[in-house]
Amino acid sequence: MNDNDNPIENTTVLVVDNDGEMRRLVARLLTSLGVGRVLQAPDGEAAKQRLLEPESDRPDVVITELDMTPMDGVQLLTWIRHDDGSPNPLIPVILLTARSDPNLI
Repeated sequence: MNDNDNPIENTTVLVVDNDGEMRRLVARLLTSLGVGRVLQAPDGEAAKQRLLEPESDRPDVVITELDMTPMDGVQLLTWIRHDDGSPNPLIPVILLTARSDPNLI
């Protein structure tokens, strides 16, 4: 199998979480699964900056914590999907949370 046969090796994932330990844990898990490049951001504002980088440096997927400050995961997702400045409104986004409330969002 060459590198082009395994798309996960060519995937860049942005992990967003203000809990540094959780962010690093998710990043290590993704790396161990074979994700080619894992970027990290400590909050939604920093994630926006990563998403606005030149196209060749942008992630293919975003995994973000729901509860963060100054910009939480829902606000980040809203910016990605609806703001005219968003570089990719269709990027896949996964929201994570430790909260168990089914009516959270």
